[in-house]
Amino acid sequence: MRLMAFFIAAGLSLTFSIQTSAQDSIDEMFKLESSTQKPLVGKSRDVNQTRNKRTEPVIDERAHDRAQKKTCNCKFAPGVSYSERKGSVSGFFGVLGGTYAPANYVPDFVTRHTFADYYEKGKTPNFEVVFGFKLNLFVGSIGPHFTGGYFSAKNETDKSKMTVYPVTAGIIYELNNLFKEPYLVPYLIGGTYTAVYSEATEGIGGGGGQAVSGNSAAAGFYAIGAMIQLDWIDPETHISGYEEFGIENTFLFIEGRSFLVGANSGPNFSTPLQINGGVKIEF
Repeated sequence: MRLMAFFIAAGLSLTFSIQTSAQDSIDEMFKLESSTQKPLVGKSRDVNQTRNKRTEPVIDERAHDRAQKKTCNCKFAPGVSYSERKGSVSGFFGVLGGTYAPANYVPDFVTRHTFADYYEKGKTPNFEVVFGFKLNLFVGSIGPHFTGGYFSAKNETDKSKMTVYPVTAGIIYELNNLFKEPYLVPYLIGGTYTAVYSEATEGIGGGGGQAVSGNSAAAGFYAIGAMIQLDWIDPETHISGYEEFGIENTFLFIEGRSFLVGANSGPNFSTPLQINGGVKIEF
C-alpha cells in the first residue's frame, strides 16, 4: 500500500514538472516572436501614412510665385520705383504744336521772295502727331521716334496757298532714371526728315491758276528737350489709368528742334530753331 502511494506521488510530481517545462518553453517562444515582429497596428499606421503622402497634391512653388507676381503686376504699387515698375519695352504717343515754318523755302510763283516775307502774315501754327517705342535700360531709354504733321500758309494779295506735311524719323534717348519717379526727363532726338508740300494760286480749273507739289530730299534734324511728369497732380487718376489702360506716365514736354539743309538740290525746307511743346503718354 505504501509502495503504491509512493509511485502515485512520483508520477504526479513528474507530470507537473513536464507541464511546467512545456509552459516555460511556450512562453519563451512567444517572447522571441514578439521581439522580432512589429505590432500590426504600427504597420497599419505606416501604410496609411505612405498612402496619404502619395495622394497629397504636389504644389509647384515657383508656379505659385509666378502667378502671384502676375497678379501683383496688375495693380499699382506705390512703393515700387519707376525703374523697377516699367517693362523692358514701352510705347508712347502724343501731340505737339510750335513755331515750325519753312523759313528758307522760295515760293514757286514769285521771284525775289522767300517764305518769310511772302507767307509770314498768313501762316497757321503747325500740328504734329508723335509716336514710337523704346527699350528701357538701366541708364535710360532709347528707341525709334516718329512724327507726322500739318502746316499751312496763305498770301491774301496773290491768293496763294501753301500746305506742308513735315515727316520725321529718328532715335530718341531719354534720361528717365534721375529720380524714383520720372518727374523731369531730359532727352535728345536725332534723325532725318522730309517735307511733302503743295503750293497753288486761285484759278485752277477756271484758267489762270498754277500749282506745284512734291517733297523735299531727306535731310538731317535734331531736337533737345525735357519732359515734366503730370501724374503727381492727380494721383488717383494716375493709378486708375495705370490699372485699367496700362498708362505708365503722362508728360508735358518742350523742345528746341531744327531741320538742317539737305545735301541734294531741290526745295529748301530747312528751318531755324523751332520751339515746340505738347503732351505725351507712355504705356
